[in-house]
Parts: sequence; structure tokens; C-alpha cells
Amino acid sequence: MVLDGVRKRYGRGPWVLDGIDLSVAPGSVSLVVGANGSGKSTLLRIMAGLSRVSSGEVRDRPASVAFAPERLAAQVRLTAGGYVAHMGRMRGLPAPSVAERSMELFGRLGLSPGPDMAVRSLSKGNKQKVVLTQAFLAPVDLMVLDEPFAGLDPVARSAAWELIADSCARGARVIVSAHGADDAVRADRCLTLAGGRLRALSATGPWPGRMQIRLAGTGDVSLLARLPGVVVHSAHSGPPGVALDPANPGPVGRVVEAVTLTVEGAFADRTLARALDQGWSVRSVTPVPPAEAVP
Repeated sequence: MVLDGVRKRYGRGPWVLDGIDLSVAPGSVSLVVGANGSGKSTLLRIMAGLSRVSSGEVRDRPASVAFAPERLAAQVRLTAGGYVAHMGRMRGLPAPSVAERSMELFGRLGLSPGPDMAVRSLSKGNKQKVVLTQAFLAPVDLMVLDEPFAGLDPVARSAAWELIADSCARGARVIVSAHGADDAVRADRCLTLAGGRLRALSATGPWPGRMQIRLAGTGDVSLLARLPGVVVHSAHSGPPGVALDPANPGPVGRVVEAVTLTVEGAFADRTLARALDQGWSVRSVTPVPPAEAVP
């Protein structure tokens, strides 16, 4: 997906976006940060296909798009479960799968007090959980999330990043906006929007080349193997150190006690953050010489 010279203004007002050039690759997370009024929501709505550009063009937008707005409309009079079911119907999703998936997501995000409560009565954080639930109902090729972490508690915030990582592992393009770069470590790149223009931030501290990461602990190696840019180089289970096949680390649920990964440099920070979230401890992180890099 490509934005080429995108400009946007409302009426005869100033340019909100003034020459945006951006390319978004499959299986990547782009974090856009900026102050209130900087144009983040305008940019994301254009990317999602919900707003037209004043000039420039958007090319190769995927056919399947999910959008999580910054906030729910005040006039929503449905329950949390009813709202998500309604959004599922609008997207043409089967009602049984929507019901099952929404209950799973409500549980992962920790919706409280529950799906039968009116959306209007929910706190800001719980409304945000409803917004995220409708966005993640089904796999899409483009996920656009406008301020998705606003008001979320730490557990829900971590769960939201897990959902984002899962989408990336399936090849989705994910665009996330935020006020600050606190979550830059979990994104493939961090961009700042100011004065209508985008520029790259170095907050993510990209790693050069490929990295070898050795982990210890007890965890599900298949979750690591699904991350973009990751190759499971070796894995061992149990005190005897029984080796598992690196090319086939096993189905979800396979538990190992040590694992060595080869990771593309651009994905090293996010892989480390994901591993720590899953309870692994990091033994070492070392560069892989080009001649030894795993294809």
C-alpha cells in the first residue's frame, strides 16, 4: 500500500496533511505519533478509505480493512455485545463466528463488567475494548487503529499488542496512532506527524543485519515461530535437552525450555518484547555475521 504526495484540508482551511509519502508492507506495524490536532486521525481515515484526499493518491489499498476509531459515537445505544454483533453483520460475517470470537476477545481484553452492559455506561477503557473487539473479529489485510491504547489498563494493553502481533504474523499491514513513542519498541518503525508532514523517528533503535537471540524458560515455541522475521534455529525440551526439529517446532501448545532464534534486525526489538511478554528470559543477543546468516 502506497501514499503518494497525499494532501488534505477541510474547505479553505490550512493543510492538515501536506505531501505525505508512505509505503506500508505486509506483516509490518507502523506507529504514527503526534500531538492532538496534528492530523493523525485524518491520515488514518484516509488510509482506511473513510476519507478522500484533496490531492495525491492512495494506491494498492487491500480489499479487506478493519478500522478502530479513536472513540465510539456518543449516540450508540446498544450493549457491548450488541454493538459488536451489529458490526459483524455490517461486515458480512457469520453470526455464530462473531458471537464466539467476540466472547474470546472480550475475555482477552478483560471487558468489565461484561458484554450485556450498555456501551454508554462503560468507562473510556472498556469502550476502547469494545472498539478493538469489533476490529479484530476476522483476519484482514489492513488493520488501522486510531489511538487504540487510550484508557487501557496494562493487561489490556498487552493483550492488544498480542492481537496486533497475531495479525502481523498472518501478513496484515497494521497502522497504529498514539500520542507518544512509548510503544515504539513493539513497532517495526515509528513515524511522527507534525506540520502536515511525516518523518521517521529513531526511537525504535533498529538493529543491523540479523541477530541471534537465545531464550530460556518454559514457553510455547510455536508462538515465537509465527512472528515475522523469525527463524527457529534450535529448540530443546526437558532436562535431557531433547532437540526439536527447527523446521517444524510443533503445534501450538508445544512447551520447550530453551530456544535459539535468528531474527531479521528490523524485527529484533519486537521479538524480544514479545518473548518477554510470554515469560521467556533472555540469555544473549548477538549479531549474526553475514556468512552465517540463516537464509
